[in-house]
Amino acid sequence: MNNLKVAILLIVIFVLAISGFYYIYLKQVSKSQSLILPPLESPKTNFPSATASASPISKTQSIGDGIKQPGAVAETSTFPQSQPETGAGQTQITDAGIFIQNPQAQAKISSPVTINGMANVPNNLIVEVKDATGQVLGVRKTTACFGNQSCPFSVSVVFTKPNTPNGQITVYSPSLSTNNPEYSQTVAISF
Repeated sequence: MNNLKVAILLIVIFVLAISGFYYIYLKQVSKSQSLILPPLESPKTNFPSATASASPISKTQSIGDGIKQPGAVAETSTFPQSQPETGAGQTQITDAGIFIQNPQAQAKISSPVTINGMANVPNNLIVEVKDATGQVLGVRKTTACFGNQSCPFSVSVVFTKPNTPNGQITVYSPSLSTNNPEYSQTVAISF
């Protein structure tokens, strides 16, 4: 009889242990299945479109089934034809740098000289008139733009009398971090 009690007790402990392991197994399986579920595919067509305005057009508008209510906002149900392409909203910077249009190379200049051109740089422009030895005869700062395309610049620079018959005009944009010329354009000129 004593052996029978021990056997029944061992069977009950064994069944409880098996039930506990089964319960833990089911929890693990349900957790892993919820984590492994693949993401739903996004539709490629029939997206609802944004409307230009959600403001009331008049004091009374129809809602859905034709019932009119004061101050109601009109409902819309238009859909775009397709989903936007990845990266379609990104912009590309074209024409980065500086281009001097006037004066042209080897042009004869006198003080003051007007320099104009196109620029697309992240900082302002520095315009220098130099003689053949590199001595700066005149300098002027002007604004520039930085965007998708170049924008025009024009500046008048007064310079001192040169000691050489030739020189150059240099337009550059100083670096935002080091203040060294980052973009530069030079045109040879004569005085």
